[in-house]
Amino acid sequence: MKKLAYTLITGIAVGAMIGVLLAPDEGKKTQRKLAKKGKKITDDIKCKFDELVDSVQDQIENVQDRLADISKKKREFYNDVSDYKNKAKGTYSSLKEEVKNEFM
Repeated sequence: MKKLAYTLITGIAVGAMIGVLLAPDEGKKTQRKLAKKGKKITDDIKCKFDELVDSVQDQIENVQDRLADISKKKREFYNDVSDYKNKAKGTYSSLKEEVKNEFM
């Protein structure tokens, strides 16, 4: 990310210097042109940054949804295991009683 920022700033600075050196207009016109171009570049950077932030937020929401789904499935699994365990205990107890009654 730092490389991108340095590259972007360097590109803007070099472009501005070349624009000033090659500009056929007088100083005030050149200043206005540079100001307009600088504003356009700034607006473009803001737009790209906003897009990046939106993309990251979407990815975070996606991960949160997936984690919530996994957590729900985990709870369901443990509830199912607990139900089977209770059924097994009940079956064991009833079989134990039957055997006890049959042989005692």
